[in-house]
Amino acid sequence: MRSAHTVRLLRRHTPLPDASGTTSAAQGRNRPSGSTAGTDETRAAAAGSRRPDHAPGHDALSSRPAPACRRPDSDPPPLVALEGDPTVQEHLRQLVMLRPRQTMRETKRLLTLWGFYIRLLHRVMPDSATSNALGACDVLTLAEIVRRWPALMPAFARTGDGPSGLHELIIASRDATPAEWNKTLDRLGLSGPGYRSATTNLRELLTKHGNDSVATFADCLL
Repeated sequence: MRSAHTVRLLRRHTPLPDASGTTSAAQGRNRPSGSTAGTDETRAAAAGSRRPDHAPGHDALSSRPAPACRRPDSDPPPLVALEGDPTVQEHLRQLVMLRPRQTMRETKRLLTLWGFYIRLLHRVMPDSATSNALGACDVLTLAEIVRRWPALMPAFARTGDGPSGLHELIIASRDATPAEWNKTLDRLGLSGPGYRSATTNLRELLTKHGNDSVATFADCLL
């Protein structure tokens, strides 16, 4: 029942393609699944965390090439209808399963934010990085992070010319040991006990679904 509902919401909130364009959605990719207990744990955390200046050495990413964030010289390419793509539907199910107590209303909010981000990124990324299933899944990951942990947004945001705080956390989550993750949390002001549950679950999500494109989208939008 949950799967059927998410599919209906997906079709309702996915932007429709431009009448002049017919681009095929990219075929699926493998994504790991998992489950995490607890929802909206950051509501108990302080919403006014501050981010210190960005520390050097956190701009090297090593996954598939991330799209550049820049303003287009011409009109953005037409949007792609992604509501029926099995890759996007499966990714949505995986994100939902990471939050077992997520309600259908929260899923609807997630998809509304996702559709907004898709439209916005089409305006600033002329290489159509989101006009396929893979890019759409990465935008969905970013939307879930922002919607699930709103109290961490001050730390997620970008300051100055450096990468966003979320970008730094994505890099730190790749370290098999907690040392780099803990240093990054401390630098972003998220090392206090009030953030422990939120950052533990965030690390699990980033380990499964964080990649170069999610980091670049965060730099563009946060």
